[in-house]
Amino acid sequence: MSVPSLNLSSPVRLKLALTALVCACLTACGGGGGGSESKIASPQLAASEAEVSVDAQGVVLASSTLSTTRTYLNNITTTTANAGEVMDDFNAYTALDGALVPKWQFSLGPEFTGAIGTMAMSSTLENRHADVVADFGCSTLEVIAAPKWNCGRYVSGTRNFSVPFAVTAPDSTRVLMRVRQTQPLLGTGMRLRDTSGQTLQYSFASQTIESVQGDGWAQVSVPVRAPASYWGGVNNGVLQGGVSGVSLTVGQQALVGPRGTVQFDDVRLVRSNTVEVGLTGQEAVLSKGVVARTTDRMATGASFYRISDASMKLASEAGFNVIRFDLFWDMVQSGGRFDFSIYETALTRLAKYGMKALFILDYGHPDFGGGAPVTEANRAAYIEFARQATRFAMGRNVVAFEVWNEPDNAVFWRDGDPKTYAALLGPTVAAIKAIDPNRKVLNGGPSWINLPYVLELARTGQLANVDGFAIHPYRTGAPETFAGDLTALRYVLKSQGVNAPVWSTEWGYSSGGLNAATFGDGHDIRARTWQARMVLRTMLTQISMNLPMMMTFELLDRGNDPANPEYNYGMLTPSLTPKPAYVAAKQLQTMTGSKDYRGVVTGLPARVHGLKWEGDGKVVYAVWLDSNQISAQVSVPATAQVIAWDGSLPTTAAGSSNTRQLTLTHDMGPVYIAF
Repeated sequence: MSVPSLNLSSPVRLKLALTALVCACLTACGGGGGGSESKIASPQLAASEAEVSVDAQGVVLASSTLSTTRTYLNNITTTTANAGEVMDDFNAYTALDGALVPKWQFSLGPEFTGAIGTMAMSSTLENRHADVVADFGCSTLEVIAAPKWNCGRYVSGTRNFSVPFAVTAPDSTRVLMRVRQTQPLLGTGMRLRDTSGQTLQYSFASQTIESVQGDGWAQVSVPVRAPASYWGGVNNGVLQGGVSGVSLTVGQQALVGPRGTVQFDDVRLVRSNTVEVGLTGQEAVLSKGVVARTTDRMATGASFYRISDASMKLASEAGFNVIRFDLFWDMVQSGGRFDFSIYETALTRLAKYGMKALFILDYGHPDFGGGAPVTEANRAAYIEFARQATRFAMGRNVVAFEVWNEPDNAVFWRDGDPKTYAALLGPTVAAIKAIDPNRKVLNGGPSWINLPYVLELARTGQLANVDGFAIHPYRTGAPETFAGDLTALRYVLKSQGVNAPVWSTEWGYSSGGLNAATFGDGHDIRARTWQARMVLRTMLTQISMNLPMMMTFELLDRGNDPANPEYNYGMLTPSLTPKPAYVAAKQLQTMTGSKDYRGVVTGLPARVHGLKWEGDGKVVYAVWLDSNQISAQVSVPATAQVIAWDGSLPTTAAGSSNTRQLTLTHDMGPVYIAF
């Protein structure tokens, strides 16, 4: 199943969806994308030219002792089905660390001058690899908005093969590699040249939930059949004959920082789209920062008007213990008088089911401009509202305040201006803390991963006293890509001295607005099933990142129009009928709610993910694929239970040595394996 096409007609999401698309294009395109043969990294670039450019800019690479003994310390799965044919593992070269990589030609991206970098040998205790150093900020020492042209767009290393690697079935061929990034604002990609002279270009995420929780090395799988662009040769986007050359690219994205390094290792061609996975119940996990339970962390959103006994009971039964909803300014203040009694009723209802509120202090008030409070007088009025809300919340079941909602979006804040929002945020946080120093206060979460906005907001200094940085990491594709976005977000915040933990306070997938030919409308079971799998993967991804708040947006659909995406984010219909997404959330609670989360499973093939829980004398795994380009043959003991995301029992077959085999596909969604 391909990633569905989304209807982004909603003004709430369109602006930032386009921003995300531009950023993705910068990553994918590098310097190419046109129809010219010059779009591939030039193999004629002399090594001395690249070296002189680097020397003139003072690039210094650290050197370490060469290790002649190679041991995989990151548990790469090396079965025949998973290993493939080595294109280059960088272990055969005798060049010293810091020397240019033999057989590879390095390019600074001749179409866009100004990049600085090199490709050199490097070693760790376990093996050797190639380090690509890149600088797209003209030697900046800070995080800045990407210069348009004058600091380059991409660099690349290219190796040509005198004997091409034969490819007879492009649809089932992949390139595997290990990648580690030391500077998360860099984009990564690959180009293949086939025997017709065609260049096929790919982008890929080089940070995964495993690499973020582990030692930084990511296992990357790039399907040959899905290039982002192509040119030259037969010019049809289908790899012809074989691979005669490979380029590893590092590119500019929406923000750039100080020069960074991307390390590449074990580049392999695999002529199979099936991987093998064996689980015994004893698998090692990455346990860094693991939070065992989801108490006060598992959140969903609900309209204030839909908080009923029935809806809260359903939310609680699905494992949600925090409800995020608006504390509307204009509903609690009339003239100079504040009255929070209707919110007292809501909090009492939540408490009945052991739940807490995350209040969004929003929006405008008709007595004070009616919109975003950007004048001094209107800001003062809003700050008084925040003070009164703080007094009301003291001693009650309120976990945190968010100061406004999505202020980067012009729908909610005039012009999406970070400076005028910061002028409200800082004094509001201070006013709240003056009354209740223990009250957790967050910024209003930006929508999508809007790093340029985050940078400008952080530069104001008004994030200094927030207890967490809220983000709304919407995306149209795989939830697991949040791992890399989270790393980049933390990097940008830290560059400005902001060390607050990241809270995910709004994130979901709508069953509306998908490709009608594939999914029907927002009420079609196909669309709702797709939504369920994406929502569950969102929940699992957030758990894997050990976030202090994990939001699934939202509890109920906002309307009955199947064509409106904004009306179809819910896990329940407006009449409280469970959609498949609710079934998925409740099944997660059934399988793991009484158990302790242990961490991310190590040693799984690229694009396969697993989380582990233990408790009640049992071990439970959630296992899933993030790509429809592969399938997995999962082997488990015959005594293990295999349960689908919706509680059904998937088909398994008898295997050897008292095992059972499950053929796991992307479209099956996560499955649970219990021992």
